[in-house]
Amino acid sequence: KYKRKGTNFELVFIGISKYKDIFDIWDTLKDINGITGICIKKVTAKKVVYTGIYKGILPDLINQLSSLGFAIDRVKGNSICLRKG
Repeated sequence: KYKRKGTNFELVFIGISKYKDIFDIWDTLKDINGITGICIKKVTAKKVVYTGIYKGILPDLINQLSSLGFAIDRVKGNSICLRKG
């Protein structure tokens, strides 16, 4: 039987400019229950993009992110746009 390994996701944080914030957010995301294999995909002057796999459904991940104080801007497919709260 085919067993689903998880949901691929992409988190786009807007308004992050300090390297300390980039790695603080990464540490926070690593500790979320269900996230496996998270990595930093892209860093620009205005945004940071993280990708990974979540063992569960996307709405559950969104709920966990908002409970950690991140403001959700929009969700398009598996891409979630956020701001640091």
